[in-house]
Formats: sequence, C-alpha cells, structure tokens
Amino acid sequence: MFFRNKYKKLFEELVQEYQAEMYRYALRYCGDAINAEDIVADCYTEAWKSIATLRKRDSARAWLYQILRFQCYKWVREKGKFKTVDREDHRESDEPSHSDELDDYIKKDAIQMALGKLDERYRTVFLSVFMEGLNTKETAHALNLPQGTILTRIRRAKKMMKNHLKAYEVEYTRKETKPKNIKLVSGGGND
Repeated sequence: MFFRNKYKKLFEELVQEYQAEMYRYALRYCGDAINAEDIVADCYTEAWKSIATLRKRDSARAWLYQILRFQCYKWVREKGKFKTVDREDHRESDEPSHSDELDDYIKKDAIQMALGKLDERYRTVFLSVFMEGLNTKETAHALNLPQGTILTRIRRAKKMMKNHLKAYEVEYTRKETKPKNIKLVSGGGND
C-alpha cells in the first residue's frame, strides 16, 4: 500500500505530462493509431512496474522514452514490418480535395515512408531529436550511447531522410506528370 501511495501521484503526473507526445512518437514509429495506443499503454504498464527505479523527476522524460523505445522495438519484432500509409487508403471521397490539404498530406506521407525506410537505430535517434525535441544529451542517456554516436546517427539519418525524400519526390513527380492517351502519328520522320 505504501508503494502505491508514494508513486501514484508521480505516475499520474507523468501520464498527464507525456502521454500526448509519447503517442505521437509511437504513431510516427509504427504508422498506425491503434498500434500506437497499444504501444503507449504497454509503455505505461512497464513504467508503473518499474517506477521505483526512477531516481530523479528531472530525468523522467528520458526514462519514459527509453521504455517507449523498447516497446516500439518489441512491436517491430512481433509485427515484423512498419506500416506505410497509402494515400489511396485515406481518401474519404473521390472528389478532389483542396490542393493545400493534399500537398500537406503528400508531405506527411512522404515523411512516413522515408521514416519507414530508415534503419531502426537511425529512425530512433531521428524521431527523438527532430520530432519529439529531446536534445542529444537526453537521447544519449535514454539509449545508453555516447553523445558522439548520437551526433553521428543524427547526421546519417538526416542524409538518408534527404535521399529518401528526394527519391520519393522524383517518383511522385513521375507518376503525376506521366502523359495520358498519347497517340503516335506516323509520317513525320525519316522512315
């Protein structure tokens, strides 16, 4: 009973403070809302079981992210692959949408696909630093890696993301600008 009373308030504060950003991380990681909710729920279950190991309230965010990453890795091992979002699966109607909304959706789709192509060690660092705002020191602590390794992975992840996004842009542009109904007319050349 003493254990529950001592840590209950702290745990509730952690859930309140970090649940939304942890959900966003899990969603970006796996690409599926239902699985993201399950991953976060499993994370908080594990956090509750080991809350006594949290030494400082100041390091709670990194501690929770370490547990969350483990749950994401576990999900990947169990499910096998990342889900990439297909633009066609999310259209609500056949009518064209506003071009700005479509552009935003395409950009989000491209980022999700590029993230899915990153190796797990680079994806984890990229999401931690660029999407969730952890600094390199917090990320290094959470992953139990030297800060120099984190900096190297950030640099490599940025380069890979840039290449994946560039390739996606070229592929998408080709699909969108591919001419339709071309008719070849003979008689205009040196036959």
